[in-house]
Amino acid sequence: LTVITTFLRSILTRGRGKKIIVFVATCDAVEFHYRLFRFVSWPPNANTEPRTQFIDATMYKLHGNITQKDRTRTFFRFCNASEGILICTDVAARGLDLPAVDYIIQYDPPDDTNTYIHRVGRTARMGQRGQAVLFLQRGEMDYINVLEAKGLTLSEIGVVSILAELNPDPEDEEGDMESQDEPNEKLPPGLQLQNQFEALVASDVELHELARLSFLSSVRAYAAYPKAMKTIFHPKKLHLGYVAKSFGLREPPKRLARDIFAGEKAAKRGKRKGSDKRKQGNDDLEKQMQARSKFQNPINRKNLPKQYGDAMRAGKKKQQRELRRTGVGKKRTFGKADSGKPKSAGRNLKFPKKFRGPDTMSEFAS
Repeated sequence: LTVITTFLRSILTRGRGKKIIVFVATCDAVEFHYRLFRFVSWPPNANTEPRTQFIDATMYKLHGNITQKDRTRTFFRFCNASEGILICTDVAARGLDLPAVDYIIQYDPPDDTNTYIHRVGRTARMGQRGQAVLFLQRGEMDYINVLEAKGLTLSEIGVVSILAELNPDPEDEEGDMESQDEPNEKLPPGLQLQNQFEALVASDVELHELARLSFLSSVRAYAAYPKAMKTIFHPKKLHLGYVAKSFGLREPPKRLARDIFAGEKAAKRGKRKGSDKRKQGNDDLEKQMQARSKFQNPINRKNLPKQYGDAMRAGKKKQQRELRRTGVGKKRTFGKADSGKPKSAGRNLKFPKKFRGPDTMSEFAS
């Protein structure tokens, strides 16, 4: 964290009008660095000279969790700006024409060489010049061989040479020897800047939460490298304490992971309770539908609640009134007159076919 902050400051102090794109792995990391870089000031001790903003440039952010409207607005603002720093994920690696970009800084290495080429392709467009910088740890130096196999050559920039930009001039250092009474002033400038990062993260609740989320999401993203890259980027090679320091965190990594996982489990329990309530509501609705289907099925009508029985009885009475009015379906008996009708009314009765007798003697004989 100290190295990239110092490197950005050194680029901007060499000359104005620089446009820089910084690629990181996760959306949380974009939000964290976007917020942190705007708060850092220098020098750490305000008693010696007035403090100024450490990175004097306009900050922009771009990642997948931002709405399309805000992403479009940020894109056009950065394109029209004469200088600035855009912190983004791979959402800006392809398909965007960002003019006059001077530096591409890949703070988190890409998962394949194609993504590396697309990231670098954001600079040196239309015959212009540009530079690309890749951050690697000591255990990730084999990634250079992978890039060289694709015809890409890189030159190394030492960390010591970058941090040397923080060292004061010898004349100023001799003039300030008498005023260096505080223990913090005796520390190297790089360590002073790191302490300032940690103090800012510890004092700001929102920034501290962003740092915790960025730490966890970055570790997860490191573990998500493809199998072909596992020999270079393996999570067991990570020093989690150093990773936590790179986000300005003072807590041990185990404590950070435990607190975050505890919060995620609590959120899952809340979701599970909500899903149980929805499931109970669905069960109640299913019971109501079953009751309605029972009413529609005449076989189960006798087991219906009272309101369905009332409706059934009302329908039955209506049917009986209709039968009495039309005279259809009245019961008839053999051998007795019924309202002037012939006595042999049995021919009007209909029986199922299997109970019907033979119509002729020939059928009976057969």
